[in-house]
Amino acid sequence: MQRYRVLQDSLLCIEDSVLKTLKKRCQNSQMNERGGILLGKVTEDYSQFTITEVSEPSVEDSSGPLYFHRNQARAQKIINQRWKESDGEINYLGEWHTHPQINPIPSGIDYLLAWESVYKNVTEIDTIFMIIVGMTGNLYIGYQNRGMKKLERINIIPLR
Repeated sequence: MQRYRVLQDSLLCIEDSVLKTLKKRCQNSQMNERGGILLGKVTEDYSQFTITEVSEPSVEDSSGPLYFHRNQARAQKIINQRWKESDGEINYLGEWHTHPQINPIPSGIDYLLAWESVYKNVTEIDTIFMIIVGMTGNLYIGYQNRGMKKLERINIIPLR
């Protein structure tokens, strides 16, 4: 499991199986972007977020070489199903998708998606995460919460 510092008082943990799945999804220059949602657990005091699983891309999603739009109804169905199966322990934690870049960075659309996910969604969790997978497996890991104006990068050096 990889652990990353988020602000002064929170940690983001990403299970190894999630990182392995994401790195298998690298996009080459001939492929369309792909993506899905991040699911996981949050401690009661919001001091630790753990990404335990990711949804797979779907034929219901819309994508091209430079864009990805996930099917919202399908994603909500997955969120509801995992919430129910886990007795409320597994919840939506954010979004992931690929970029045709070696070192991925968020686009303007990505910043807007993060902002909308925090400010327009009705959820108890006020922080969301975004992982962008680059062409060689490099990851951009960012977060946004209700106290922030825009998505910010998380230090990608794991804590020991």
